[in-house]
Amino acid sequence: MSDQAATGEYLKCDAMGCDHFEMTPVTIEVVDKPCPKCGANLCTKEDFILFKTMSAASHSIHELILRDNPDTPLKLVATNVHNGTIKVADGPVAGKNPFPNDPADASQ
Repeated sequence: MSDQAATGEYLKCDAMGCDHFEMTPVTIEVVDKPCPKCGANLCTKEDFILFKTMSAASHSIHELILRDNPDTPLKLVATNVHNGTIKVADGPVAGKNPFPNDPADASQ
């Protein structure tokens, strides 16, 4: 299993009309990385900090649940952090963007 598959982390372009999506660990190196399709910023510093905060909180909650209830099935969820907002969807399916752009995302 690759590092990307192990983390389940990914970047997606939030620019309207751009469908760029890549499985990659979200590290400081991705801050201000331009989208290879449209050139938009894939991850701002603010979004990176919020993503890492949400990720740490999620991992802590999972550890607490499993510590007290080791047989509890956990559900993977995907989070999209953009411009200070957070969206949650069913967990990522290998290589599939859980947040495709659509007309409802016109604010992004």
